[in-house]
Amino acid sequence: ELNRVNILKLQGLTTIARLLQARFSNEVRSLAATTILHLAVDDDTKYELVELGGLQLLIEMCENEVSLQIAAMQCLAELSTSDHMKQEIAARGGLRLLAAASCAGDADLQQGAADALAHLCTDTNIIHIVVKEEGLWSVLSMAQSPHLRVQQYAAKAFWHLAVDLDQREQILEMGGLQTLLRLSMLTESNPHAAQLAEEALVKLSENPTVRNAIAKESLQLGKMSVIDSDVISVSELSNNIGTHELERAI
Repeated sequence: ELNRVNILKLQGLTTIARLLQARFSNEVRSLAATTILHLAVDDDTKYELVELGGLQLLIEMCENEVSLQIAAMQCLAELSTSDHMKQEIAARGGLRLLAAASCAGDADLQQGAADALAHLCTDTNIIHIVVKEEGLWSVLSMAQSPHLRVQQYAAKAFWHLAVDLDQREQILEMGGLQTLLRLSMLTESNPHAAQLAEEALVKLSENPTVRNAIAKESLQLGKMSVIDSDVISVSELSNNIGTHELERAI
C-alpha cells in the first residue's frame, strides 16, 4: 500500500497510462494494465485514470490479441466495482466488447470479462442498456461455462436482472428460465451460483406470468426444490399446468 501511494504521489499513473498506447510493445502494454489493476483501487485514482485517457486505451486493448485482452479485461473488472466507472465503461463502448469476451474460449479472458459484466449489471440503468444492445445471450453463455467462477458471475448477473421489474418477462422471452433453473441445481459443484440462481427465481416468481413458466420448466427439468418451496406449491402447479403432467413428473 505504501508503494502504491508513493507511485501516485510521484504522478506515476500518468506515465503508466501512457504505456497503454499502441506504439508500445504488447508486453509493455500488458504490464501497464496489470500495474493499473493494482494502483486503481480507490475512486480518486479511477477518476484520474479516466481523465488521463487510460480507460479508453484499456477498452481499445480489448480488441487486440488475446494476451492484451486478458490484461485489459482483468483491469476493467476491478475498475467496474466503482459506480462511476460502470457508467464510463458503458458510455465508451465497453459493453459490446465485454459481452463478446464473456463468451470466449480462453478461460482467463472469459473470467475477466464475465466479472466486469456482472458488476455492470448491478447498475439498473446499465441493465437496460445491456438488454437493449446486447440481449441476454452473453449472460446465457456465461451460465454454460465449465468454469465455476464464470457460472457465479452469470448467476450474479441474473440476480440483478431478476430484481429489475422491467426485465423479468425479458428473461422469460429470451430463454433464461431454464438456464437459471439449471444453475440452481448446481448445489454440490457450485453452491454459490446455485444460491444466487435460486434467489433470482424467487424474485422472478413475483410476476404471475413468469411464476407459471417457472413451474412448468421446473417439472420438465425434474427440479423439485423450487416447486416444494413457498414460492410455488404443488397445489398451484396442479392448477397451473394440469394434474396429469404433475403426477407424471413426480
